Amino acid sequence: MGITLAHIANNTAQITLPVGGETVTVVYYPGRVTEKTIQTLQSFSTMNGDDAVTQFVAFNVALAGLIKSWDVYEDDAQTTMFPVDPVRLSELPIAFRIQVVGAIMQDIRPEALAPQS
Repeated sequence: MGITLAHIANNTAQITLPVGGETVTVVYYPGRVTEKTIQTLQSFSTMNGDDAVTQFVAFNVALAGLIKSWDVYEDDAQTTMFPVDPVRLSELPIAFRIQVVGAIMQDIRPEALAPQS
């Protein structure tokens, strides 16, 4: 019996990362991490003034496509989740977004998938 690309792309995994003395849990789609996605996520490292905005937009779109959900809140009462929306992601610190991408990439690295002896 076969499997569809959609099924692979919609499998989820979870990471927890430290942020400012607290932790953030992110549920993400590891099957959506492709060479193209990695290229887009890394594009900001070579950007220049002319295309920086375009590259950040692409970065936020790629990041939003990887995240299913997270426990990042808009309010101190923690009643309203911060939406995983490319436009709204631009309101979050760049360092935080890079930390999330780094944690996802660390989680799917081949060594993490290999059986431990």
